[in-house]
Amino acid sequence: MRGKRDIYAVIAALLPVALGFGLIDLYVTGRIGAMGAILSALGLAAVMAVLAVLADFESEVRRGPKRDRLFKDRQ
Repeated sequence: MRGKRDIYAVIAALLPVALGFGLIDLYVTGRIGAMGAILSALGLAAVMAVLAVLADFESEVRRGPKRDRLFKDRQ
């Protein structure tokens, strides 16, 4: 299971970089304007921020209520 998470982490780190290089290439070759490249990068950043919040929320849900984790011996 640990190896599977490592692969996802690598993909999550490389995907935005690859998309950023793609935007730079499109801008340099003249296929996209500067404003389009900037708005695309900002949109990508917003999507990544939302996904990070959702992943954090999902991990908290899996852990269960904080009270149960802190006081397991008192149940």
